[in-house]
Amino acid sequence: MCRQKQNRSFRLPSIKRSVTLRERHSIKPNDIDDFQIRNLSQFVEASESSSRIMALLLAAVASISLVVDGIGIMNILLVSMTERT
Repeated sequence: MCRQKQNRSFRLPSIKRSVTLRERHSIKPNDIDDFQIRNLSQFVEASESSSRIMALLLAAVASISLVVDGIGIMNILLVSMTERT
């Protein structure tokens, strides 16, 4: 794992790492890289995105559950009212 000091550009160290990896993997100048360089902000962004989706999914399931339970309670009340009359 590589670290860099704060307040520095992410681009320059990334380019240096890319050049080093291309040399070590014997990749020619016009060939496609067989590696990916990612920084921590990409992982944070993916984590936030997945947690946002999970929260929306939880809200959708909870609202469907409340609607179904409401219909069930209304049916029970309707049956008890019709039995009294």
